[in-house]
Amino acid sequence: MRVACDHGASVVSIQARQIAAARNAAARASTGEVLIFVDADTRVTPSAVEEAIDAMHRGAAGGGAMITFDGPVPWWASVMLAPLVIGFRLFKYTGGCFLFCTRRAFDAAGGWDETLFASEEIEMARRLKKLGRFVIVKSTVITSGRKLRTYTGGEVFRAFLRMGLSPRTAVKSRDKLGLWYDPRREDPLSSDAPGRA
Repeated sequence: MRVACDHGASVVSIQARQIAAARNAAARASTGEVLIFVDADTRVTPSAVEEAIDAMHRGAAGGGAMITFDGPVPWWASVMLAPLVIGFRLFKYTGGCFLFCTRRAFDAAGGWDETLFASEEIEMARRLKKLGRFVIVKSTVITSGRKLRTYTGGEVFRAFLRMGLSPRTAVKSRDKLGLWYDPRREDPLSSDAPGRA
């Protein structure tokens, strides 16, 4: 937060511990005609931002980007993510770590759905696609693989299985969404991790 303030950014604080609520609060405080939502653990390349802005100037309602990870992830994660990436490209969805839209489309979509504690980016993409083109830019963004390195394959599989079996109810409470809301686990690649200098 201090770094953001030092560089002239406005910092918005909210009391709700929910991704959709935080994004809506930031959007309400902003004044621009284009909105780019980026997770704290994601590094965005200048080319991704340029392509996003160009897409909106060309009439797109919104869009996103594919991801690469900031370091190695377990083999099971690579296997699991491969079909997910294909599906996202085919159906034009995007992860929440980088999603952009015009102010007009954001308002028309009703903002982020605050009844959802996960998968809110899928719902947002659905709403935006009803309003106009949804573009996946060519440039990728770099996001953290920490959760894939700190949770077991079984934990991740069970989290997504619960969502798949009851998609309407599983994402409406933090109770069974530990992958998103449990206390942070130490990344073995972090310089602060035991055994790393």
